[in-house]
Amino acid sequence: MVKRYFNVSTKNVVLPYEFIHSSNKKYIHFIHCRLIVNNILVGNASIHTDFITSLPTLEGFMSWCNVDLSKRFKWELLHNPHTFHVWFKDHAKNDIPINDGDFVLQLLLEF
Repeated sequence: MVKRYFNVSTKNVVLPYEFIHSSNKKYIHFIHCRLIVNNILVGNASIHTDFITSLPTLEGFMSWCNVDLSKRFKWELLHNPHTFHVWFKDHAKNDIPINDGDFVLQLLLEF
């Protein structure tokens, strides 16, 4: 298995060629997300993604933003997406409008 850090700052993410075409099991680990909107570090924001489909009521919840976690989240990909999309919500589950570059998402790809 190969492990590779993968930093993202766009809402529409293209996964690396090596990850997509690996015949091994594929995992995505959440490391950290830093969200800054209008030069303000945003509190009570969550990051969501469309590759997490196990709990539809959580709308693809990945993690809270701007929080250092003691335990990392890990998902096994049961399908082989080439891309995924991320979006952000506030504590009341309202969408937070952001631009590419307003955040940095750090993941660990394992394949």
